[in-house]
Amino acid sequence: MTAIAWFRQGDRWIPSLFVGAFLVILAVNSTMIWLAVSTFGGLATTDYYARGRTYNETLAAAETMAALGWQVEVTSRHQEDGTFLVEATMRDAHGAPLEGADVIGNLVRPSSADDDVRAVLVAQGEGRWTLQVEPGLWELRLLVERDGMQSATGHRLELIP
Repeated sequence: MTAIAWFRQGDRWIPSLFVGAFLVILAVNSTMIWLAVSTFGGLATTDYYARGRTYNETLAAAETMAALGWQVEVTSRHQEDGTFLVEATMRDAHGAPLEGADVIGNLVRPSSADDDVRAVLVAQGEGRWTLQVEPGLWELRLLVERDGMQSATGHRLELIP
């Protein structure tokens, strides 16, 4: 009896259909597992244990920053050269421009730590700082320091031309 004749006998082909379907599922799942394992670079932070141990200090620092009442507003506009001009306007608790502050920034790609960039903000006066940024999805993390006091903020930037 040939294989074709065996399949033509009534419903004997149904178990083969189940086996074939499970083989397809196994092949797809194996491919997905291989892709997931081969493309994941590992942990996003190398000091996860130390950061967890200092969590209470982190919360205390956040409360201190909130008590300062410093306000940061971030805006962006598209430039003719294809980049974006991002402007950070900073004010103190009374709404006055935050003058004489040191501003350190980092541009972080949410998708990959390899694309992180240290941001160089240029003081424009009257509590304003600017920087040029390439298009894309970024998180701008600012550390503002004045008179020994610090405040940190994060802002999501969707810079799409």
